[in-house]
Amino acid sequence: MYRCIAILLLAGCIHISYAQVTLPAAVTSAFSRKFPHAEKVVWEKESKNEYEASFHVSGQKMSANFAADGKWLETETEISSAPDAVQRAFTRLFPRATVQHVYRVEAGDHPVQYEIEYHSGTKNKEVVFNEKGEKQ
Repeated sequence: MYRCIAILLLAGCIHISYAQVTLPAAVTSAFSRKFPHAEKVVWEKESKNEYEASFHVSGQKMSANFAADGKWLETETEISSAPDAVQRAFTRLFPRATVQHVYRVEAGDHPVQYEIEYHSGTKNKEVVFNEKGEKQ
């Protein structure tokens, strides 16, 4: 019986930790237009005026940020590996690091960038490169 109570309390705590995000209509409308085939969408409020959706399109993991007025800010798409120039630069700068995730980042009229999340020593870190392999 105590085990059931503990499980119910734990389940209650887990449920409480996931608050619903109220999205402005402009955000949901802009997201639906830009990503009409998105699945498994989960929203977070990044700041007072910014929202981030994590989702999948055709099995590919993505996230996109939108301003409260519906303006698209950026999209990160998880990829299996960075382009050669980026990979060489990363390996040269962080030879002992372990790559955790690589993302292709598109943001408005900015050039495409690549974000690499990696583990070094006891810390998880991230670094951004442009397409030429130059650290940003």
